[in-house]
Amino acid sequence: MNLHRAHLLTIVVPTMLASGCILIGGDNDLPEESDGDSAPGGSTGDEPDTADDPDDPGATSMDPGDPPAEPPDTASQVRVLHLGVQVPAVDIFANGEGPVFSGLEFRNSTEFASVPPGDYTFEVSLAGTPAEDAVLAPMLTLEPDTAYTAVAIGDLLETNGAPPVQTIALVDDADGIDPGEVRVNVAHAAPAVGQVDIWEISGDEPVLLLENVDFAASATLEVPATALTLGLDVDDDAVPDLTFDADTSPLGGNQINLLANNDAAGNVVLVAQLPDSSVLIIEPNDPPPPPPPPTADNAHIRVMHLGVQVPAVDIFANGIGPVFSHLQFRHSTPYATVPAGDNTFEVSLAGAPVEDAVLAPILTLDAGFDYTAVAIGDLFGAQPVQAIVLVDDATNIAADSVRVNVAHAAPAVGQVDIWELSTGALLLENVDFGTSGTLDVPAAPLTLGLDANDDAIPDIIFHVDASPLAGAPINLYANNDAGGSVALVAQLPDSSVLVIDPI
Repeated sequence: MNLHRAHLLTIVVPTMLASGCILIGGDNDLPEESDGDSAPGGSTGDEPDTADDPDDPGATSMDPGDPPAEPPDTASQVRVLHLGVQVPAVDIFANGEGPVFSGLEFRNSTEFASVPPGDYTFEVSLAGTPAEDAVLAPMLTLEPDTAYTAVAIGDLLETNGAPPVQTIALVDDADGIDPGEVRVNVAHAAPAVGQVDIWEISGDEPVLLLENVDFAASATLEVPATALTLGLDVDDDAVPDLTFDADTSPLGGNQINLLANNDAAGNVVLVAQLPDSSVLIIEPNDPPPPPPPPTADNAHIRVMHLGVQVPAVDIFANGIGPVFSHLQFRHSTPYATVPAGDNTFEVSLAGAPVEDAVLAPILTLDAGFDYTAVAIGDLFGAQPVQAIVLVDDATNIAADSVRVNVAHAAPAVGQVDIWELSTGALLLENVDFGTSGTLDVPAAPLTLGLDANDDAIPDIIFHVDASPLAGAPINLYANNDAGGSVALVAQLPDSSVLVIDPI
């Protein structure tokens, strides 16, 4: 695994493939061609509909609009949403007939079309070209009395290895929704972004809504019809990298589609497709400002949780807080600014008060310095839970080097030697549990070995590519899990965490 945090370009949330997948052909009638610019419920012109229309004094952040007309009994309904990155406007044909929708632009939707159920091939061609020149031809089986949204996703030019253009299908089911809730199809349609976790962070405690969502995947949730703050976490550190404010208050009792999507430049937004097929683009919130630099009166400190078999914890500072909440194993907090001098950091199990702290180290912090406090040990093992402190020193690092604080935080492992196998160099010798050392190493691919029996032959080997981190400081911990398996845990300057498994 590279010591390189994936650059956040775009994000989206998965889809649900229509049940019963697909045969080509059939003599199914669709309505006459629908011009995207004149679709009464859809948004298929050059610009997507937005909530803040200055000419519409009744517009709200999310207004469901008029629902689609009731279809004939047993008919299917289908509409198309264009989220294909770097894909021009398109025409959509059905079984070679049409186009049934014309000139559909990026981040716009057609209205629903009512059609007989059955098997369809929907040919998608660049606007003005025939069905025979389709760039995409998904086959979908439309069940009776069911509404679908076909979504074009992916990147036409497959920029930086992004997924190609493809189609997902969402089922639009508005039956039986509580008036105080909104049913949301969440889909990952951001080809520039890898696997994500989705959080709801409006309340006092963050709530993990969806975990490990891959590109083109989707899921259905029912959420309160209220003001929500959603977070997308792209590096699995339980800290959202992008947050979005979404007020679903006007949508109680309705169903919507909410997709993470990026543009050609990699900028990520949420795309909300409402019941009337209008489209709302939700921009991310501005990131929080970094903490002020250390001064003559204060220092910076962050906390790393490497306590084996220790549940999530809250951290208090001098009895105040918690200043960090629900910190999980192998996760890091961001930096916080604290007064220089002696500070007591009380660590309690998440939700417990400061009086029930299981660990309360007193740390002396010098003004103007950055520190990492690390919880290590095993709650039920031979090494008790304790704290060590590392100084994060970014001064005078050569442009072609990486400064590494190496710490032994594996309570199941005894004294070790640390080798760099590419050169055969012994980096650190006789490293005991709970101790650390600082090295400047080349910003290059490295092969590190841990020798646990002092025979100069590494017992565990790791590949680490430090190339992207030239000129930066990192912390690198040897750490085992509850089963005794050892990994390297890398804590990067922005406090993101990478877990590097042995080869």
